Amino acid sequence: MSAQTRRTHVVSAEQRLAVADLSSVCGTLIRDGKRSPEMVRVLLRALQLFKEHKLAGALAQKISSPEAMDREEIEQIYSLRFCDTSLAPLVQKYLRERGCLYVGEVVGLVWDPRPSTEKHRQEVEALFLEFGISLELASSWMQWKPPYATDPLVRASWDKPVGKVLKLKDTDGHFRYLHGLHKRGVHYAGQMFRTHGSQDCRVQKKRHRVFRNDSGLHGGMIVSGWTPPSGQCPEWISVQMHWNSQDGQSPRHYSQWKAEVYE
Repeated sequence: MSAQTRRTHVVSAEQRLAVADLSSVCGTLIRDGKRSPEMVRVLLRALQLFKEHKLAGALAQKISSPEAMDREEIEQIYSLRFCDTSLAPLVQKYLRERGCLYVGEVVGLVWDPRPSTEKHRQEVEALFLEFGISLELASSWMQWKPPYATDPLVRASWDKPVGKVLKLKDTDGHFRYLHGLHKRGVHYAGQMFRTHGSQDCRVQKKRHRVFRNDSGLHGGMIVSGWTPPSGQCPEWISVQMHWNSQDGQSPRHYSQWKAEVYE
């Protein structure tokens, strides 16, 4: 069953009976008193999804990890933009503010523990279940190649020194931020993103905000098949020289440095 088919799947009478059966089993497991609080929480969430008929599109197959599914189908699902799914607009807005535009970009995201965020996470979890995937198991399959990974314009942006893609103002703090990135070994834009693995959503939100609107970059990007340009980064050499010229203090003339380097 394709991703498109799942999104437009109509709940039949037979499937509603299956949902009722699943709800009954889930309720029995909760009441037997042998489950940990975490297991009970998961079962209660599953029971709610069953009652809302949100799992109907996934009933035709087993809920599993991506490793157990066809690779082409997983690539298709992970490459969907959230705006093309049934995810609620409010949740889409929340993810967009953190730079998550594609389904695969939310895999490995460490969510904010606030109650309001937990509701958003549950909505995303339900979306994955509609596709027949367990969100908790999704991080075990990290071979997804994002559709933008082969885009020449995106790859050209990854190759740019970080100072060319960030919103930097003529302030000491912003130059200190740029210097700090270079000092940590983040010389090029592509080095600001994760290759795969986990990422705190609060950190990702801050990162998403610093990119220039015309950079073509978003905070949730996953870098695939890219290596930074070889050799020492010219921008880092220039930043070091300007920093040292101020006797280790944050420079007062960032605009002058920027004009010398990029204008």
